[in-house]
Amino acid sequence: MEKVDNCQVVLYASLKNSDFDYVGVDALYGADHDFTDRLDAMGFQFVGDICSNQRIYLDDPDIEIPERKNTRGRPPKKCVADIEAIKVAGYEKS
Repeated sequence: MEKVDNCQVVLYASLKNSDFDYVGVDALYGADHDFTDRLDAMGFQFVGDICSNQRIYLDDPDIEIPERKNTRGRPPKKCVADIEAIKVAGYEKS
């Protein structure tokens, strides 16, 4: 069974009048944005573990492709955030 199919398991449990307040998931599912986005879209509250090396932003970053600095070489293609992301392990220590 794929991870995304587990959203259907949660939905089925809720339709069968199972009584639960939230969905709890481990780091495998907690780090899966497709899975958590689907849970959110279905209206479920959820709590998910994540790995300690997961990077987070403390404020919403502006993400854009940087301007070209000179005419030599290839132009930038990758998006870059305007603020630095930190590891969760570093955040929990502060």
